[in-house]
Amino acid sequence: MKLKHLAAVLLTLAGGICTASADSLVVMVEQAAGNQKKIKESTILFEQAILDYFYDNGCIVSDAPLYVVSGMDQISAVEKKSYLEARDGYFDYFIIIRLNLEQTGTDNPDASLLENIKSAEWKVIEIMTDTITATGTEKTGTVLKNGTDDEGIRRYAGFVAEQINKQFLSQSE
Repeated sequence: MKLKHLAAVLLTLAGGICTASADSLVVMVEQAAGNQKKIKESTILFEQAILDYFYDNGCIVSDAPLYVVSGMDQISAVEKKSYLEARDGYFDYFIIIRLNLEQTGTDNPDASLLENIKSAEWKVIEIMTDTITATGTEKTGTVLKNGTDDEGIRRYAGFVAEQINKQFLSQSE
């Protein structure tokens, strides 16, 4: 009976990217919005929801500075510096999420609205081996019908974080 109880506890603890050994990760959110240079409130809210998701799932989480990028393939000096700091801090993973903002066709581009976000792209780098272990893209259409205010952004960020987490689950099986 004790063995069954122990097995149930261990299975519960091993539920995702952050296991009982407490994986550590640095999350960097980059805002891609054409020629806009200012970090939008939507981006700040999205980042906080991502960090909350992984923290609530047992990870040791840190964030890198929010950054505005202009080109989709641009690798910034800020990104490189943040990666090196994560490596020097002995973190396990470095997650870069590029939040692509809508530049046209929105009534209030500065507002914290889900409709101002087009999609999120991510890549996960395992720091010890310096390899990309997961990549993906998620459009907002999957959650847009459930609200477009702050709560909608939080839901979307949680959905993105869940997709990242699922990729880790499939790799560990």
